[in-house]
Amino acid sequence: MLSKYWLVMITVIVAILAIGCEKPETSCSKCSLSQPKCADELLEAVNMATSVVVNQGHLLEDFTVVSAQQIFHQGKYIWRITLKPSRLLPQAVDGDAIQPIGKGGEIFVNVDLATQQTQLTFGE
Repeated sequence: MLSKYWLVMITVIVAILAIGCEKPETSCSKCSLSQPKCADELLEAVNMATSVVVNQGHLLEDFTVVSAQQIFHQGKYIWRITLKPSRLLPQAVDGDAIQPIGKGGEIFVNVDLATQQTQLTFGE
């Protein structure tokens, strides 16, 4: 059985492969995990986001990263990391795989790697 850390990392990698991420240097190209800069930025953004969640008094093992997107926000590119309480995620029939859907409880963390600033907001 995989540890929660590896499940989180696999979820993030799958999310990035599914949605891609735009590079700030170009407006139309997509980067992939084969490009080290994008992968390094993703991991740094996830680490910063999870640190913010822990600093708010939450236990990291109670959450799953369900989305990581690089978006254009207020004139610059930032990472938006979405975490959801694992207890709100339905289990697959086999009981092992967690599906990245569920009701409410999201924590959204906007991460600006250029300024090392984060902004935390909560869903329903």
